Amino acid sequence: MDGIEPVLAAAWTQPLVRLCHRLANTNDLNDMFQSVVQALVETTGFSRASVLTFDGAGVMRFRAWQGLSEHYRRKVDGHSPWRADERNARPQFIGDVRSVPALHELQPVFQSEGIQALAFLPLVGGGRLLGKFMLYSEHPVQWRGIDNGFALAAADLLTSFLLREEASEKLLHARRMESLGLMAGGIAHDFNNLLTTILGYVALIREETVRGTPARGYVEVLLHTTERAAELTKQLLGFARPDTRAHEVVDLAEFVAEVRPSFERMCGPERRLEVVAAAEPMLVLGSRVQLHQLLLNLVQNACDAMPAGGAVTIVLQAAADPDAVELTVSDTGIGMDEATRARVFDPLFTTKSNGRGTGLGLATCYAIVAGMGGEISVRSAPGHGASFVMRVPRARTPAPRPTSVAPDKPVARVLLVEDQDDVRSMLVRALRTMGFAVANAVNGRAAMSMLAEQSFDVVVSDVVMPEIGGIDLAHMVMERWPDVHVLLVTGFVDAPEGVPEGVPVLHKPFLPRELGHRIRMLTAK
Repeated sequence: MDGIEPVLAAAWTQPLVRLCHRLANTNDLNDMFQSVVQALVETTGFSRASVLTFDGAGVMRFRAWQGLSEHYRRKVDGHSPWRADERNARPQFIGDVRSVPALHELQPVFQSEGIQALAFLPLVGGGRLLGKFMLYSEHPVQWRGIDNGFALAAADLLTSFLLREEASEKLLHARRMESLGLMAGGIAHDFNNLLTTILGYVALIREETVRGTPARGYVEVLLHTTERAAELTKQLLGFARPDTRAHEVVDLAEFVAEVRPSFERMCGPERRLEVVAAAEPMLVLGSRVQLHQLLLNLVQNACDAMPAGGAVTIVLQAAADPDAVELTVSDTGIGMDEATRARVFDPLFTTKSNGRGTGLGLATCYAIVAGMGGEISVRSAPGHGASFVMRVPRARTPAPRPTSVAPDKPVARVLLVEDQDDVRSMLVRALRTMGFAVANAVNGRAAMSMLAEQSFDVVVSDVVMPEIGGIDLAHMVMERWPDVHVLLVTGFVDAPEGVPEGVPVLHKPFLPRELGHRIRMLTAK
């Protein structure tokens, strides 16, 4: 046989002892990668080895190496002649690099480096290709005669390092989000009460101004600005603690088809929207409102990244994991550098000019996907666009068919229970303007007295109040007056604990018409 036939050394003891000692004395992943590569060179008989992992643009880059020159690494770095095999995570064993057409353009660098044979072993974890481990020989090799047990064990070890790195990054981001969520929640209750009052009174003033007058125009601007403030507040409070209470089974393929026309209008004539979706149902467990927000944010970001025009592509397909669905939104825009990619999901981080970006859009996307039990990542490089890839678990139950909504009932008798005077006064006025018969109470004890004396269709109560709070009031109403509907209102971020089954919760801030709509939905049942 031509060349040499490297075999695993019989005496692995000393190299393995040194490897274990090095791994036990470092927490640096790059040091760990380098230690494994060095041990491979010492034990396999090959003089060169390397580990490559994906960078933020989805390109394989050298992570650790032994015996490879800087010239070789610079020439080969980022070159992937077996992209299909890398995607399918298939090993490649090349006995003579001169016999492989896909490697033709790399022949000069192979020749200058003295490489005649090589092996590619995939690093696979979580159903995904994380990187690859390479062995190189200065002579042609008959790979069938090679005992590659140690090399395969090393590939498993390197994969565990990569999964550990991913888990550490996710944990760090989750802790950062949790800390910001706690900080946001600390101001949520009072701030949401203030916004609810402002929104309500501005909406009332709007109804009392004449259409087409300057005053009406001023009020419209004020209402729009206040609604925007309320929406930003909801995003700020929601990105760290996504609400999963409204999750239902959704066919993502049907949903993407439904929203496509509105996104095509958003892209405008300068940009084209392309959708590639599998024909099979793609069932996921999520909120249709949140899914729309997710796609809206990603498509809007893609459009903003292409000021001179380009293409936005939405691809929906089965993930490598059969229990997951993969959704990708890509653009052909300006792309991102490594520093931007590292912070792209951080709340309040934006690269847009003042007044155009809040820094909450992608943080909200991260929270929505996390709330669905999935993960989101980005691949991008300057000048090469960006691809946001989401993988979420499949739902196994069928998606429900749309049902018709019963028409709104006319006047309902409403008891409003709210301890904040300004909020209570505004809501009473707003509900009466909408045609409801409204009485009000300052706390749960006063509400119980009124319920004993008068008949009501719906009780709308704040959650946190002195004496008898909203949750206790809801339990008592359902026990003593089972025909009376209850709607709870809260300014806190988290869903309150102990809410009776079937009792809806409306989070502040909200417009009076949202409250009116909820009341009509209850009375229509």
